[in-house]
Amino acid sequence: MLVGDQSGDSFSYTFTGSGVGRVVVAGRDAGEVSYRVDRGGWQTLGVGTRHKGIHLPRLHVLFDELDPKKEHTLTVKLNDGPKPTACRIVYLAVNGE
Repeated sequence: MLVGDQSGDSFSYTFTGSGVGRVVVAGRDAGEVSYRVDRGGWQTLGVGTRHKGIHLPRLHVLFDELDPKKEHTLTVKLNDGPKPTACRIVYLAVNGE
């Protein structure tokens, strides 16, 4: 499991395929993340939940309709800002290799 709990924590993942997503465990301490593929523009997604005391699995499709024969790089980072900031990624989902 990839876990970040500090603003600015980040990772990159290289894959070949037409789409990529992630399965996260969302809780009240989860914040916003920014993500991009192939050095494109940053997009933002909140990964938290308002449910008190539980963590819920969620699948987010981040990109689809990518060139399926090209190698792509996904970059994800925790946004700066007020708490909460945690992010727990359980799986990366790739439509390809």
